[in-house]
Amino acid sequence: MKHMSTEILARLIRADTTLRGFTPTDLPMAAQLNTLDSLIWLERYFSEDELSEVANWAKAAGGFEAVVARFRYGGCCYYVCADGSLYFESSAVSEVWADAREFAAKRIIDGGPDGPFDLMDSGLLKYLGGYFTEVVEERGTR
Repeated sequence: MKHMSTEILARLIRADTTLRGFTPTDLPMAAQLNTLDSLIWLERYFSEDELSEVANWAKAAGGFEAVVARFRYGGCCYYVCADGSLYFESSAVSEVWADAREFAAKRIIDGGPDGPFDLMDSGLLKYLGGYFTEVVEERGTR
C-alpha cells in the first residue's frame, strides 16, 4: 500500500476535532478506527481520490477486526488497539487516546463519578489489569 501523505494526514487532523492534539507522525491505531467511522462526513474535506487514500490508511491496521478488546454499553464502546491506544465511540462526543491507561486514569477513575463502576468501565479497567483492577475491587461494579 502507498504511504499516506503527511499533508493529507494534517488535513485530516484539522477536519476532525477528535484528532486534535495529534500530529501526522504520532497518530495511534485508534485514530484509524475513528476515521473509519468518520468517512461519510469527511467527504466534504477531500477529493474522491484523497478520500480513497484516507479510507485505505484507516483500514491498513485491520479495522475493527484488529481490535484487541472492546467494551460496549448502549451507544458507547471502548475499543483497545494493539498499540495500546483507545477509541471511545460515542453518539455524543467520541475520543481518541494514544494510551488506554491514561484514558482510564483521567476519564474513568479521576474524572468519573465516585462509587461503583458501570459494566463497561469495569470491563476496561479489569482488562488493563494491575492498579486498575485493584480500583474496581475497591469500588465495585454496579
